[in-house]
Amino acid sequence: MPEPPTSNKPIGDVLSGVEIQPLPEGWVVLGFHAMLKCLDEDGDVNWISRYTEDGHYIESLGAMRAAVVMLECQVRDGYQPDDT
Repeated sequence: MPEPPTSNKPIGDVLSGVEIQPLPEGWVVLGFHAMLKCLDEDGDVNWISRYTEDGHYIESLGAMRAAVVMLECQVRDGYQPDDT
């Protein structure tokens, strides 16, 4: 298992070339928890978590549980996002 980073770096330095959907207009990022699917040093697919400096694992756990519930609802209901 990888060691946790000792210091944070700008997101563009860590995730160079990765693109995501923009935030809705007027939203401001306060922090985030990301689950990243990566190839490790051996070429194997692995998942790793990264947090902003103020990230807290208990808050992230709650957010991940909420995300699972929302995704389950979207799958169940055949949800089609309006903003794609």
